[in-house]
Amino acid sequence: MAMGQPLASFNPCLELPRRCIILATLVAGIAVLLRTREGSSLVSDLAEGQLPCGVESSKNNLQMTAMKIGLYRNNASDNVYDALLFPTWFVEYSEAMMAEVREDSPGVWQAMLHRLQVYSAAIATDAEAGHVHQVVHVGVGFDTKLLPYADDPDFAAMHFYELDFPDVIAARRCLLDQFDRSVSQRLDLLALDLNVETVHGALDLDASNNNNHKNDNNNNTSFNMSQPASFIEESTFMYLNTSRRTHVVRDLLALGACGSRFHMSVVCSDPSSRCVLPLEFAGKADLLRALGTWDAGQFKVWTFDVQHQFSAHADGFLAMGFSDDVTQVAHCLENNSWSWYRGLMTLEKLC
Repeated sequence: MAMGQPLASFNPCLELPRRCIILATLVAGIAVLLRTREGSSLVSDLAEGQLPCGVESSKNNLQMTAMKIGLYRNNASDNVYDALLFPTWFVEYSEAMMAEVREDSPGVWQAMLHRLQVYSAAIATDAEAGHVHQVVHVGVGFDTKLLPYADDPDFAAMHFYELDFPDVIAARRCLLDQFDRSVSQRLDLLALDLNVETVHGALDLDASNNNNHKNDNNNNTSFNMSQPASFIEESTFMYLNTSRRTHVVRDLLALGACGSRFHMSVVCSDPSSRCVLPLEFAGKADLLRALGTWDAGQFKVWTFDVQHQFSAHADGFLAMGFSDDVTQVAHCLENNSWSWYRGLMTLEKLC
């Protein structure tokens, strides 16, 4: 990928949403790039920047940004990408802020890095396996994990679909066009409101539209509902209410073609919530159970009556409140009612 230049402090693309609340809400989807060299700290030379809504009002939301640290390597030179989708004033942090995060939540910084590794590894596995040629990122925000693949000729046969709210997609398209037009054209950016739409509904609509007219933002390919795909969701479904979330995920699992892989964030609380999510399990099941998430202050259990067989694997990246060791999830849940666990659940539809 050709090295791009960081965008200017003021960028017209960011005027599209205009509302501070949108920017604050989307921070969790921002990919932050931290320059690094071998043997040096991943956190280097960070400075608190000027924020559109003010530092104090955005502080808590901005701490979430670090959970999407984007370290991407150039396939040719193996160097970290030296470019940002977002302007520097939005992604730069002070050491003081990160120190506060570490003090308030021991182990959270290590968990952030592990989270990046877990999701990046999952995407790499699917992309390099060769049997999945469609990748769908649900709630992409301003994440950049798919950009290296979109730019790599070795993955020219793969098709990439990125979904989010209409105003987010508009800002993302504008930013990508400025960043690298050739990469932007490799991505199909689709507007989606999960409050009223489903993932496959948006993809099916895109396919229908492409049959009738030329799409202006991709390489004129449409999603093939009959072919397997890799679906990526990172801390998006958890913001839907229980009934809507259940409907969206059931639709996603039921309509996904055989061989599809689903990477979804999971959140668990203490045992009283009946959330049961072992670190890993394997096997076939015609009923997916024990997938917990947050809803209006309470942890609920998802149960999807999807009549297919799935293999499943869970990888934890954060166990807070009891142990710094992100692998001690079960111990954490059993011994501290205030603890919580986050991880990645990967499902493969076997049919």
